[in-house]
Amino acid sequence: MLPQRLTTRRLFEVVLVLGLFAMAVRSIGDPDFWWHLRTGQQILATHSIPHFDFYSHTKYGAPWTAHEWLSEVIIYGVYRIAGYAGLIITFAVCIACAFWMAFLRSAGKPYVAGVAVLWGAIATIPFWGIRPQIFSFLLTSVFLYLLDRFDETGKATVLWWMPLLMVLWVNLHGGFAIGLALILLALVCKVAEAAWNPVARSGSLRTARSLAVVVFACLVSVVVNPNGFRMYAYPFETLASPSIQGYIQEWASPNFHQPRMQPFALLLIASFAVLAASDRRPRTRAFLLLIASAWAGLQSSRHIPLFALAAIPMLAAGAESWLNSRNLLALFRGNESKRPHSALNYGIALILVLFCVLRVYVVAKNQPSFEAQELPVAAVQYIRQQHPPGPIFNSYEWGGYLIWTLYPEYRVYVDGRSDMYGDQFLTDFVGTYKAENDWRSILGRFGVRTAVLPLGSPLAVALETEPKWHVAFRDSLSVVLVQEASGRAKPAEASAPAIGQIGYSTPK
Repeated sequence: MLPQRLTTRRLFEVVLVLGLFAMAVRSIGDPDFWWHLRTGQQILATHSIPHFDFYSHTKYGAPWTAHEWLSEVIIYGVYRIAGYAGLIITFAVCIACAFWMAFLRSAGKPYVAGVAVLWGAIATIPFWGIRPQIFSFLLTSVFLYLLDRFDETGKATVLWWMPLLMVLWVNLHGGFAIGLALILLALVCKVAEAAWNPVARSGSLRTARSLAVVVFACLVSVVVNPNGFRMYAYPFETLASPSIQGYIQEWASPNFHQPRMQPFALLLIASFAVLAASDRRPRTRAFLLLIASAWAGLQSSRHIPLFALAAIPMLAAGAESWLNSRNLLALFRGNESKRPHSALNYGIALILVLFCVLRVYVVAKNQPSFEAQELPVAAVQYIRQQHPPGPIFNSYEWGGYLIWTLYPEYRVYVDGRSDMYGDQFLTDFVGTYKAENDWRSILGRFGVRTAVLPLGSPLAVALETEPKWHVAFRDSLSVVLVQEASGRAKPAEASAPAIGQIGYSTPK
């Protein structure tokens, strides 16, 4: 039941949540979305989890750790029931909830905390989307909230949500390692506190024991997944991969010359400036988390959302302390009671709700147009109609879309499953795409007969000059090049496996 009066403070919170939701409503632009969608469809059709590749002709039958299988089931399930609109709403809600948890952890509610949350949200916008990483972002925020609640109340019962959530997390995304790291950080801080502060030693040791038990329970929970013990090593293998760090943009360090990275730069500077200027000493865990997440965000832009979740409460606490020292918040609160309530505030909230509904409708309706501008929609239509010979060569960012639209008739050369393809393959692929090194022999090794490439890309330009290749299709975005038939036998693509024949195992 709604309260009789929607106060200005409550209205601000409503505006914040709806504003975050509206900001998170965006077209589906993640190139990996499409192979996630196809994998979810395959899992639901076969009731089994893939363990071997069946999407590519270059790595067909190779081991594949489908660590995001549950995310993929959710993605396809929502898509099947509610289409693009359902996916857009689902992930926008996840993003808004993650920041709401950060708001709850912050001092200076609602106004100071709300501004800090909004700043953090703007800094992370480049990493939003319909992608499994969003589930990791949400669960990271939940874990931080539970750890803060444990610090405030001392009740270990709040921690027992973590092993249950870890079972969910390890099946959603490889970012579950962040959750383990957060609990271990809290444990190390409590042990250090017991060693350094004899007065608080008893309480710190009791708290540390509770955290140690939860760490152990979470480590056991990791095994509850179709890949078993393999998931202990998987996150570290990804972090240690030179090709992932070198070739995938979001794994590289942020480029501060790009305007989209400026909000993160400002958040980084402001967080440490507030920390230096504040007379309030932060908790050891919060300080170490800020340092560690800042380093991670500078090392790889993919980790900027983790830094935002660490920085928001720190920024809010420092800003509140500074404003209180000048009685500015007291003045604002004193004037708050004079602001309008009830009907006007409900009217504003209703308008915002309607705006969010309209935004979802418009974005979902325009999704096909967005795809036509960003993806080789016309080239795929040509391939479906004319059936050029395979195997194909494709750009990295289009592999997922080709899996969704052309599999099983065609298998891709490469797609976003970089961990499966391996460092040497990706290095060779990049050289081939740039028409460098021994690119002709690499295409010949895999028997490539058709190439689907961005217009003007280095390999597309090079193939146009090759006597045995010709342009079969071209539009403003893409080009399809086909190798003319020669006297030698055409390399045969691997035949499509029967459902359940390869690449799947039923979870026990």
